[in-house]
Amino acid sequence: MNKALALGFFILLASVLAEELTVTIPNGAVKGTQRWTVAGQSYYAFFSIRYAKPPTGVLRFQ
Repeated sequence: MNKALALGFFILLASVLAEELTVTIPNGAVKGTQRWTVAGQSYYAFFSIRYAKPPTGVLRFQ
């Protein structure tokens, strides 16, 4: 129980301390979060970027 509580607290603390970067592009704003490599270098990661519309109709399953 104590390990699970400590892990939950650590995850909550890490999410609060994470820096966010918002970049504005022609299609809107994209949020990125600061991450760290094993070597200690920081970088920004951007997730859930939409690249194209899903194929529908006659374009589907080609």
